[in-house]
Amino acid sequence: MREIDISSCTCTASNDIQEMLQQVRAKMSAGTRLFSVLYSPYAHGLFRFANWLGIRKGELPSTFVTETELNSMLKLSGLEAVRIRPAIFLPIWIPLISWLVNTILPAIPIINRLAIIWLVVVRAVRLPETTPSLSI
Repeated sequence: MREIDISSCTCTASNDIQEMLQQVRAKMSAGTRLFSVLYSPYAHGLFRFANWLGIRKGELPSTFVTETELNSMLKLSGLEAVRIRPAIFLPIWIPLISWLVNTILPAIPIINRLAIIWLVVVRAVRLPETTPSLSI
């Protein structure tokens, strides 16, 4: 049985995600997986409104990243996303409704892009051990 290290980070808590990813990459081995929670940049207004109403008590996330931006930063850091999954559509608990919304909507192709919170699993990309040679 192979042992797998599991690391966890929240990219919304860091102002320099690229630097954080490079630091994490330096500590990762072949079997390491990084689990990250991302907030949708399209939900920023929703978070502010929830804080204003008093429904949400936490700090407003300072960093919002789109999927394209995330993939670019991962590639620059020598990482790749194994899975990007929409996780939360309705963050407040309403009996039965929350469960239905958060279970069914991720399965609907276009609507799943409206998720407020995304879960991302990242792994290190194997770098070539030797530089390729060219013969003429």
